[in-house]
Amino acid sequence: MKLLIFSVISAVSIGQAGAALTLVIDTSTKTATWSGIATSGVITSPQFALLKIAVGTAPTNNPTAANPAVTTTDSALSVTIDSNIASGPGASPGENPGRLHVDPGDDSLQILVAEILDFTGGGQTTVELSGDGVAYSYLQLEPNQVATFEGLDGTELRFRNGNDLAGADYGSAGFISVVPEPGSAALLGLGFATLLLRRRR
Repeated sequence: MKLLIFSVISAVSIGQAGAALTLVIDTSTKTATWSGIATSGVITSPQFALLKIAVGTAPTNNPTAANPAVTTTDSALSVTIDSNIASGPGASPGENPGRLHVDPGDDSLQILVAEILDFTGGGQTTVELSGDGVAYSYLQLEPNQVATFEGLDGTELRFRNGNDLAGADYGSAGFISVVPEPGSAALLGLGFATLLLRRRR
């Protein structure tokens, strides 16, 4: 069972945004691997409004909503939060961080990574994500979710406000890479089929 590592740091200085996170989806082994590090842009919190920060591929999917298309699997992500919020619960990894939400309805992937609640308002927070480079099976997903998941090659991941369907954006988090590439896999399959036909003759 994968254990997610979280740390919360109270600080006045806020880090700069950076994007170097990669999610590699291997369709031959049915595994997903997170690597690299990405940091969100500065998230300025409104007063008394709960922000659920997510990393995802589309702004239209709410990772906190009850949705029968949502299933979980290991994410292998560590979350580090840098925040100067002075009052209220502040910023934390939140409930069920790291859960993958794959929704075939809008071909999206969302991962809830942090929650922010600022009683005063105006606090600033950044969220840093890092992958552990370990391959984890995604066979917990339903077949239609697997098809969606494996179809995200080249899709950008962005930091978003997950409970805002307007899709408040806090910068790029990286990209998804599917291997082998769909075209390469098709060519390999064709080559294998041709070889079998020649042997039968």
